[in-house]
Amino acid sequence: MVIIIHFIIFGIDGFKPDATQDINIYDTYFVIGTYGLILPLALLLFFGVYLFRMLRLNFKNLTVNMIFMVLTILLVLILNKFISFIDSFAGFSGFADDSMRSQGIHEQYGNLWENIRNGLFVIKIVLLILLPYCGFKTGLHFKYSK
Repeated sequence: MVIIIHFIIFGIDGFKPDATQDINIYDTYFVIGTYGLILPLALLLFFGVYLFRMLRLNFKNLTVNMIFMVLTILLVLILNKFISFIDSFAGFSGFADDSMRSQGIHEQYGNLWENIRNGLFVIKIVLLILLPYCGFKTGLHFKYSK
C-alpha cells in the first residue's frame, strides 16, 4: 500500500534516489526528499494496522504488542519533528504589516499553524498515554517465566 500511495502522490519520478518535493509556504521554499515525506506516511499506516491488530487480539499477542510500542515511539519522534517544523515557520503568519499591528488587527489564518501545532501536541500526549497502557496490558498477559 505504501508503494502505491507513493506512486499516486509523486508519480514514477518519486522513485528516483534524488527525487525531491518543493513545499512553498509564503516566501520560503522547503525542499524535502520524497522519502522524507513517504516514511512518516508509511509509519502512520503501519501504526494503524498494528493498532487494529492489537485491539482485535485484546493485547494477547506479544509480537504485535511490541511492534506497536516501537511504532508508537517512532510516531512520537516524528510528531516532535513536525511540531518543530511548524514552529520554524509559524512566525510568518500573524500581522500583515506594522499598520495592522498598531491597530491590533490579526489576519484570520494566523492561528491556523498554532491550532495545527496544538492538535499535534494533543495527539502526542494521547500516544504517550497509550504507550504505558499497552505495556501494562502486555505485562498482564505475559508473566516473566524462567
